[in-house]
Amino acid sequence: RTLMPWGDYAFKSRLFQSLQRHTPALAHVPVPLPYPYVQGLDHVKYGDESGPGLAFGEVYLLGESRSDRGFFDYYLVAFVFKTPLGLQILGLWAVVRYARHRRRHQFARDELFLAAPALFFAVYFSFFFKAQIGLRYFLVVYPLLIVFVGSLLQDWPNVTRRARVACAALGCWIAVSNLSYFGHYLSYFNELVGERKNSYQILADSNLDWGQNVGYLTEYLQSHPATVYNPPDPRPGHFIIDANLLVGVIPHVQASWLRRFEPSGHLVYSYLIFDISPSDLTNRAAPPR
Repeated sequence: RTLMPWGDYAFKSRLFQSLQRHTPALAHVPVPLPYPYVQGLDHVKYGDESGPGLAFGEVYLLGESRSDRGFFDYYLVAFVFKTPLGLQILGLWAVVRYARHRRRHQFARDELFLAAPALFFAVYFSFFFKAQIGLRYFLVVYPLLIVFVGSLLQDWPNVTRRARVACAALGCWIAVSNLSYFGHYLSYFNELVGERKNSYQILADSNLDWGQNVGYLTEYLQSHPATVYNPPDPRPGHFIIDANLLVGVIPHVQASWLRRFEPSGHLVYSYLIFDISPSDLTNRAAPPR
């Protein structure tokens, strides 16, 4: 629906509704963008205006979920845990190198166009953006970072052999780290997470699961008929549960009892597997925190 008239859009956000209401002269002017593109901007703004707990469920970070407000360090933590460590090291190296040789550079001409938007988005997402549901909103910063990292090899003839080897090694680390999640890149976490089944203790929501692995769940339940999916009450057995449901991103009071136990494994990072024995129930009868 490219070229749909501006007045025919049914917006949800207050911002876009206000823009439409205050521009009656543009009601019949066709918008030269696909309808889903404009709708997406409207939906993102609607979620931002609604805040945690309304448009997207609760905001979750480092074991804590909130429905009334977000976390100022949400995107910082997400960046640290979901950005390949090799890329983070290269970025830090580029910053240090630039600082040491800043007199050789013309910041206003060459780097300001990278630094200014990166700083703007970092501040905006940390302090003004309420829809803290996944690192995907912060992806706009990564091209700027990667271009800046390229400055390490800008003066190629004068790059030392040691620096070239270090860059190659870090590049290989980035590739191997990413490929280790082959087929499941949305759920990627770097090596700081430790055991991958514990990723849900750091971040959840679309950092882990966006409904992309339902087919794997169906196959697992068919091949493990004794498995109980999303158990509603405490009982011994073999269970599998949505990570987002377990941590409270999706409100589900009955599932909270499983938070007292450690998962024995995971299914494609989106679902957590528990093996609960009768003695486990007895030993951990205290209510969850």
